[in-house]
Formats: sequence, C-alpha cells, structure tokens
Amino acid sequence: MKLSKLYFLTLTALIISACGGGSDGASNETSPTSTPTSESDHQTLPSSENTTIGNTENTENTENTEPEVPETEVEPTPIPSINIVQFIVNGIPETADGTVNFIKPNQEVISYSLSEMRSQSGVTLTSNDYSVESTILYEGINYVLTTASISIHSGMTSPVSLNYNALAAEAGVIHITLNNLPSGSTERLVSVYDNESNLVNSQMTNNFNVTLSLNPGTYTISYQGYLDNANNRYYSANNTNNITVTAASTQDLAISYSADNVFYEVGAYYPAWGTYGRDHQIHHLDAKDLDVLYYAFLNFNANGIVTLGDGYADTEKRFTTNVTTAHGVYQAGTWFGEGSDKPFYGNLERIQQLKTLAKNQYNNDLIAVFSIGGWTWSGNFPSVAADPQKRLAFANSATALVEQYNMDGLDLDWEFPVWGVQNEHINAANTAIAAQGAGITNEQKQAILDQYLQYSDAANYVELIKVVRQKLDNLSNTTGKTYHLSIAINQAPENITLNHYSQMLPYLDSINIMSYDAAGTWDSTTGHQSPLSATEGTDAPNYTTTKGQWNLISSVAALNAEGVSNQKIIAGIPLYGRQWVEVDVGLAHIPGVYQSGVTGPGEWEDGSLGYNCLMGDSFSNVKDNEVCASFANTASDYTYILVRDNNNVLRSVGNFGEVGINGYTISGVTYPFDRIVESYYYNPLSRMFITYDSATMVKIKAHWLKQQGLKGAMFWDTSGDAPNPETNPDPSLIDALANTFN
Repeated sequence: MKLSKLYFLTLTALIISACGGGSDGASNETSPTSTPTSESDHQTLPSSENTTIGNTENTENTENTEPEVPETEVEPTPIPSINIVQFIVNGIPETADGTVNFIKPNQEVISYSLSEMRSQSGVTLTSNDYSVESTILYEGINYVLTTASISIHSGMTSPVSLNYNALAAEAGVIHITLNNLPSGSTERLVSVYDNESNLVNSQMTNNFNVTLSLNPGTYTISYQGYLDNANNRYYSANNTNNITVTAASTQDLAISYSADNVFYEVGAYYPAWGTYGRDHQIHHLDAKDLDVLYYAFLNFNANGIVTLGDGYADTEKRFTTNVTTAHGVYQAGTWFGEGSDKPFYGNLERIQQLKTLAKNQYNNDLIAVFSIGGWTWSGNFPSVAADPQKRLAFANSATALVEQYNMDGLDLDWEFPVWGVQNEHINAANTAIAAQGAGITNEQKQAILDQYLQYSDAANYVELIKVVRQKLDNLSNTTGKTYHLSIAINQAPENITLNHYSQMLPYLDSINIMSYDAAGTWDSTTGHQSPLSATEGTDAPNYTTTKGQWNLISSVAALNAEGVSNQKIIAGIPLYGRQWVEVDVGLAHIPGVYQSGVTGPGEWEDGSLGYNCLMGDSFSNVKDNEVCASFANTASDYTYILVRDNNNVLRSVGNFGEVGINGYTISGVTYPFDRIVESYYYNPLSRMFITYDSATMVKIKAHWLKQQGLKGAMFWDTSGDAPNPETNPDPSLIDALANTFN
C-alpha cells in the first residue's frame, strides 16, 4: 500500500490548521503550575435551554432582551498518527501469499499482501483499533487467521504477531479409466506428482479404474506402461495429464493406450581425447548394440563458427595396421600406398568403418552425430544463441561439417542455459543467498535469483534449435538422408522448469538427460551420483550431497510437467564412478552411506574412475593402473543396491537378485522401482566408497524406462565400459542395457 502525495499535502494542511498556524493563533501552552484539562473540559456549549446566562442578581431591563450566547469553541478533529508497523507471520509457509484485511471501526478496509507484511520495511497503518481477517489457500490447505484484532498506536517498537491455523481444504476427486490395453494385461500404476515433481499419490487400478482424492492444487498424472511379451509390443498412455484440482470438485479422465514400436535406443558418447592416454579407440566400440554414437566434442567461436575440437584426433591420426575385431576388420590408414588416399583419417574415418561393419555384420543402422559444446566449450552459447546472425553462422557451419565428414546429425550440449556456463550464475546466486544467513525469506531468495539468472537463455535456445533444424532439413533435401538433432540437458528439476523444452519438441529427435554427477567428491559426504529415486529422509541425517529431486524419476516427471512426452526422453547412465576413501561403516544396514570421506586417487583424475577400472584384474585385459588393479575381484563382494523397504527404511541389499518388470527381487522381497536408489561399492577393509552403476543397476533402469515408455538411454562415456565383450567375460554395461531392451 502507498500513500499519495496529495494525502501528505492534505495531512500537512490539517496539522497547520489544528495548531492555529500563523501569528494570530492563540497559544495552547499552559503555565508550569497549571493543571492540564481533560478533553471534556473543552465542552463550552450550553447544557440546556433553562440555563441562566450572565449575572443573575441584576435582572433589570432584561425582560425583553435575548440572552447573550457565547461563541461555541469547536474542537478540531484529531489527526491520527501514521505508523510503520512490522509484522511476524506465524503458522503458514513462507512461500504462501495472499491478502490480509485490516478493518477500522468505521468499516474502512485496508489490505496488504503477506509478502508486503513480511518485508523488513513494514507497512503503513494509522493509529487505531482494527479487526483482522484473512483466509489463504496454499497447496490444498486453508490457512485461517486466528488473530482477530490488533491495536496500532504511535511509538510502537515491537513487531505485531499474526497467527494462522491450517485447516485442510475439502479435497477434489479424480475418476480415471484406462482404455485400449490388450487382453491379458495386468492392472496399471497411476502416479500423481505436484508442481515441484514430488510424488504425492500412487495407486494401482482396479479393473483399470482408479479414484484419487487430491487436495486443491496443480498436478501431473502419469500412467504405467504395459509390455505385451507375447506380441513383443509396448503399450503406453497417449498423454500425461496436467490437471488443476479445486475444492469439492469431481473430474472424469479417460486415458487411451496405444502400442509403441518396440525399439529402445542405445546411445553412447565417445570422447575424442580417449584416443590418447586412455588408448580407447573407435574399433573398441560395440557395433552390434549401439544405435547412436555421439562424438564429443566440436567447438565454436564467439561468432558462432563451429570447428573440429581436435584436428589431429578427429581427422589426421593414422592407424597404420589393420585391426581385427569380432565385428570385422578395420582397414589401416597409411601414409603411403594403399590406404593413403582417403579424404580424411583419424577418429572420423574410423567411425565410417564402424558404421559399415555394424550394417554388414548385424544389419544395424548405427548413426554417428557430432556433439557440440560440453562442459569446457559452452562459453559462447549464450551470446551466439542471442544473436540471429550468429545463430545462422552456427547452424550453417555445423551442418557443413556434418556433410563434409558424412555424419548423421548434431547434438547440442549447452552446460547450462539460464544457470550460466559451468553453473556460473546459479553458483553466484547461491553464494549471495548464503551470505544473507538463515533468516532470508523465500521472496528475498527469489529476488537474488532474478538478479543473477539469465532467463533469456531459454527463449534464445529455442531459436537456435529452430535454425539448426532448418539447415539440417535443407541438407536432407540435397542428400536424401534424414538427420538427427538432440540436446543434452541438466537433470535438476529446478533447471528444467526454467527452460522451454516443450517448445523445442517439433525440432528434436530426443532430449538426453545427463542424469549423473548428482553427487561427487566435491562434497565431503558420500552420496549417489546417478540415483533412480530419491533417498532423502529422516534416516539419512548426513544427506548433503544432493537435493532429493536430483534423481531420474523426478527429472522425467519435471519434463512431463513441462509438456515433454516420454517418447522423446533419453535417460543418462554413467560408465564411471565417484570415489571417496577413509570412509567409516556408519550404520550397519547401509554400510558407508552418508558418511564422511575424502577424495580418492581415481584413475584419470582424482575421485573419478571408469566402470572397467572398478572391475580390477577380473578383466582379461587388465588396466595398467595401480588403482584399478587394487580392486582385484572385490567388486562382486562389496557392491550393494540401496533400497527403501516396506517400512520406508533405507537398506543395502545384495547386487545379484532378479530384475523384472515389477522391480528388483532379492531374498524373496521385491522392491518396486520407485524404492530403488542406486548401486554402490563399499569395502570396509580399504574404507573405500564408490557410487557407480553396476550391471544389475543398469538392468533395473532399463526395465523402469521400458515401463515408462522412454525412448531409450545413453552412456557417458564409452571409455569406461568393458572392452569388446566377445573377447571379455565381464559384463559390458552397454550390453546389459541392450540385452534388457531386447
């Protein structure tokens, strides 16, 4: 509420008048010895018409004379003082907002919002007695003000308390019917998520019907898919509902299922630098099971011109001898004679041979696409995406490279729009928020976020995607090929909601969730880097490594809430682990979980090692690395699956149970997917903890994404997988995923 200048001018004039402003005004001061009169002593009007006025002893010549009435002294209207009043609001969430009405005795109403009243500057109220009224509906709960009245007077120094009481609002009812499922299908699970992607209700249908009672609010409803094993068809709901529930309302939803093409995409990123120290070559890749190979990374300058990331590794390196694999023979690229006349060499030439072998040996139409950007080379994305001319230069130059090197499309890896390159903006915002201390309000937090975050990135990214798709389509008109376009995105729901991914869907083949690095040795507490479901709870008191929403299930739910269908979503799976050492057992039923630790020595960098390193000397091709060899055969002995039991208690169970369409079964107990967190390694002898995805965990994720009807999954990165599985007895994670899909 604001007071106008006119109000203050009028108030000033009244004060001057009341004080007898000017030299002719009578003094209202009293002598030091005088006794102040009460307000009633100023009443000078006659008390009745029979009152005798004047000297009653002398009545001569007064018979026909009107009595002389003295002038009436009019008491000036008191001017109420204006006060700045601070309030303490109790009993209602800080994020709730609404209106509070202050009602004067004359029934004049003054209204303020809760956010105004919570502000440190306070609100303006005149001295008076007020009755107070407010009822606020927030997240399905009515909060009723129980403070009935307040008194405001000048000189107040203490804040005024307003107290709310929570009363559950009358729930709304949703009746849901599932249609067009094949005969023989079993009942399906219906799950409800709030607008922060938290699971609020989950029920199995009865005769393919379910009735949900929900508090007023906005929700996303998802429907479990059905795999018809007899006919090798997968049925999924045609839509994920975003609904608004009002108090005492009733809604009927009819959900139709349809059969999807039973094909789940297996993708993986190949790091160009793997050809060096890791000695990870294109001919080590699996030509049978990979559907999409993402070649990481291309770079681009401030003008948007896209270039190869490493000219030598990409197109110049020569493999001067033939290499025989289970998939076929890779021909040498020599400096002289046969094999010296190729248009280019290096990794990109080997990729052409990989695609040919995949087709000839397995009839596999493997595609390979350039991935642009990544953690290191995202710096120019914001400025290029914001400029139409630079967007065009980016699209033209990237498409030209696709044509020149016979690649099959593009993948954009901007890390990260809105949050800033390498999280620069969100980190600065979080630092500023932390500096405000524990008393900071949600409104203050949001103001800081608004100051730092680059919201325009979201719309600019859509425009960049549009022009890239246009140029790829133009190339299609020339070559007759269909070109792939995808993006890799942050897994955090709070970042997903800030971007416009639904607006990109007409132009994209897939959205790849980087559902890893949710925890790592940048934290001093062990955690889970690629959880399927959330772990946060009262039995995880040291859980500091990530927010509960940073898990695959919540990331998918957040995309659904933004209008992205599961058929466009690719789930990310790590081919590496994050390592802590000096970790105590802690709680016996979850050994090593949420315990203090320090960064381990790692393989190619501190605290980070490949899945194949963790397998130790069980590989037929032992890694020449002391850290990797130290694992020996311990991985199978010390790998656990973290779950929540039927009492919602975290437990670590064995890694060698059975994975099926309903979850993970071990020792006669089945854990549904939304109660499975992640696999991990903990050795109490070496006191080493590693968060990683075991082959069992990959199978669990594969079954879950089949159940949900996702497009598929991808791995980062191929250098961490087992070498050619045909010559290696150990489980390849890429194989584990592909075999589960098939």
